[in-house]
Amino acid sequence: MRGHTVPATALMQALQTCRAQLRCCRLRAPSHETMSLHQRMRWRGKVDDSPIVVSSLVIDGVTRSVVRPLEFAVSFEPAEGIYTAIGDFHMMVSAETREELEAAIDAALIFLWREYVASDPRNFSADVLALREQLTRTFLGAAHAA
Repeated sequence: MRGHTVPATALMQALQTCRAQLRCCRLRAPSHETMSLHQRMRWRGKVDDSPIVVSSLVIDGVTRSVVRPLEFAVSFEPAEGIYTAIGDFHMMVSAETREELEAAIDAALIFLWREYVASDPRNFSADVLALREQLTRTFLGAAHAA
């Protein structure tokens, strides 16, 4: 995005800070009785590459539900031992474990909110303003927070 860049170190610090504050509600995987054979075989292994779905997020003590679930496609690279999630807001997040991947997605969403919705938009470029609008349309009650 033009006009507003965030150093990688600032993003990493924000992600680490947010991890302690995360309380994200997720849709849970179906029971084994309702899973297809392919799904059961995938769950038997050590790798869970099922999508991560975010239905709400706690940001600064306020639970924000989403208009539609945010879905992140998950892949696992066995040679590197890294999970990767790709999803809404052009996000791509990686981590060593599935739990760390979920926390990283939450932290990245919280970072986006704080950086682009809770901040003063006067110096934002058109691209950043568009992202801000997309974030406020995605989270219920966001119009009052911005």
